Amino acid sequence: MPFDDLINLIETLKRRIEAHRQSLQQNEIRTRTALIDPLLTALGWDVADPGLVTPEYSVGQGRADYALNGSDAIPAAMVEAKRLNHALNDDERMQMLNYANARGVRYAAVTDGDIWELYEVFKYATLEDRRLLSVKIASTPAHQLALQLLLLWRPNLASGVPVPAQEPVWGTRRETTTTEAFHPPVETPLPQTGSAPPSVVTHQPKQQRSSGSFKAHYCVDGKTWRECPNATALMLSIVAWCGQQHRDG
Repeated sequence: MPFDDLINLIETLKRRIEAHRQSLQQNEIRTRTALIDPLLTALGWDVADPGLVTPEYSVGQGRADYALNGSDAIPAAMVEAKRLNHALNDDERMQMLNYANARGVRYAAVTDGDIWELYEVFKYATLEDRRLLSVKIASTPAHQLALQLLLLWRPNLASGVPVPAQEPVWGTRRETTTTEAFHPPVETPLPQTGSAPPSVVTHQPKQQRSSGSFKAHYCVDGKTWRECPNATALMLSIVAWCGQQHRDG
């Protein structure tokens, strides 16, 4: 899905949460159908494709609502779904991490359709320090949320080493289409009056500047500017840059 379409979907989910909160918070199935499934699909995890997503994934005596299938037999992540406005607690979070750990799955997510959290399963740390993502759709600007959710984007998450996307620093740079005309200073002697010594005044003609065009650019490292022709190119450039930073250590 193009980046612009992801932003548009997020705006749609915001409206659904606001307009249908009363209905969606009644049960998990409504929440999954209206909020969770569309977002997973937009991020590359087509819930209707058994090759990409396994619903009701068995783990011992329990189950995970979704297993997001990676490139091998082990899922890239597991997702636990709750009804909208369900008060997530640490016991439920740990249960999901334990399910993932039992199956050798690196990442586990918990969501109520509005709040999305992603955790690193094998990291030896507190629950808070294992959290890679925590966002709330209803209260986060769509463009910002779209960048944050790239952590769950299928090519990123399925790589086994997902890299968070960083918000670029936006600006504009002027690109001239013709050479600017520049005239050097001209020295003009003043007329002598009386016994006053001769003097010279320097005149600086105004530079004639041609019309120029402006194009949007982005900067991800504070020094290198790149042209951004469209939002999809921006998304791919950011992910590629983040991946390079990760590989470079």
